[in-house]
Amino acid sequence: MPGTNSALRARLLGVLLCLCLSAGAATATRAGATPGTARSPAAMAGGSVSDDPASWTPDVLDGSVYQVIQVGGLMYAAGSFTAEREAGSDQVRRVGSLFAFDARTGAIDTWFRPRLDGPVTALVAAPDGRSLYVAGSFRGGGSARGPYLARVDAGTGAAWPGFSPATLDGPVARLVLAGGRLIAGGSFQTVEGRPRPALASFDPASGRATDDVDLRLAVPRHTASGASSPIKVTALAVTPDQRRLIFGGDFDRVAGKARYQLAVADLGTDGARLDPWSTTRYQPQCSDHFPTYVRGIAVAPAGGWFVVAATGGGRVGKLCDAVARFELAGNGDPTWVNWTGGDTLLSAAITDAAVYVGGHQRWLDNPKGNNSAGPGAVSRPGIGAVAISDGRALAWNPRKDRGIGVFCILATDAGLWITSDTTHVHGEYHARIAFFPARSGRAATQPDPAGATSAGTDAAGPDVTRSRVARR
Repeated sequence: MPGTNSALRARLLGVLLCLCLSAGAATATRAGATPGTARSPAAMAGGSVSDDPASWTPDVLDGSVYQVIQVGGLMYAAGSFTAEREAGSDQVRRVGSLFAFDARTGAIDTWFRPRLDGPVTALVAAPDGRSLYVAGSFRGGGSARGPYLARVDAGTGAAWPGFSPATLDGPVARLVLAGGRLIAGGSFQTVEGRPRPALASFDPASGRATDDVDLRLAVPRHTASGASSPIKVTALAVTPDQRRLIFGGDFDRVAGKARYQLAVADLGTDGARLDPWSTTRYQPQCSDHFPTYVRGIAVAPAGGWFVVAATGGGRVGKLCDAVARFELAGNGDPTWVNWTGGDTLLSAAITDAAVYVGGHQRWLDNPKGNNSAGPGAVSRPGIGAVAISDGRALAWNPRKDRGIGVFCILATDAGLWITSDTTHVHGEYHARIAFFPARSGRAATQPDPAGATSAGTDAAGPDVTRSRVARR
């Protein structure tokens, strides 16, 4: 967090942070067909992505976009916005919180018209390829049968028949599907009146609560100055084999064991159990103004390791305002750390070429900076990439308006999507959504101690065959 705005920005972020999986997109199918298997982003990442965004992505005209996912040939964008339009168009379309557009051309899908009365912070494609799980701070609307959690038709946005979610007492910030479970994380404390602080599971078909994930998150954190907040989950990810759940947030104990802001659970057939993996590196206090600082988690496409993006305010030697790599078979110490020198990181995605990180940072490679550029710091405003092996900044440098930050980074075979609350990337107008097309070669996969910007060209769009979601 930069300077004196740390506490204010922390409050603005709250739980409105999205999870973007870097393991590819779900595939839409015709009714009755078997859903396709999502490809990893390895094909895209075998080279790199341009630092000049495509010109055809739609513009979101207000609020923030918290997440984007792909289902077949359509992208779905979720957030706190109320208006959007196609690139180069003067025609404004007003569908708040959630809309769909073509993954190749950016054309807004006018068939998809969900009705929700508040922000959407998390999206997951259902295995059938024809529906979406939607979560946030909405309380209802025609697409939701209750507050905070819904399932909608991916073709029309209407409420999905037969899905009546259990009652939660607070918003949902994160969603994943794993092992036949729909797992939610957020700031809720009860589900159907039963204690389930911040983390719970649901039947994907009916929405009813299950006992599969009951890990008893406890002991909310506090600072020496007395700042505290309720128990909540701020980051959630699942390994590609769907056997492990990695989560972070405001807690110091899980299932009766010490787990400081970060924990791993094993997702067995008989329910989730706390994994032995642990770290003490997120135990120390960072900011005096807010108690938690884990903000984003991304798992490597092949599994085995993950990264954590964090806020917290610059504290030399601590994992505040930094991205850190951890091995699931390791001892809890990070393999490497890249510090911003005092600015928040909110999101990350991993490909086979790089770890992409976003927030409102000004620099990377800045372990000695204190809201300033220390020795060796490189300019990477808003978005950047670091090497998988040692975490050093790579040459890729699109230069983005900082704002609150990049909420979501999604890697696909075609390229890299980012969402935010700002309007300019690479000196061009890209309102709250930008797409960096894949390109061949490895120009951006080497460390860049001088902070040079890699070259890039615009593109007409990724080579994706359009497939509309099957209409029900």
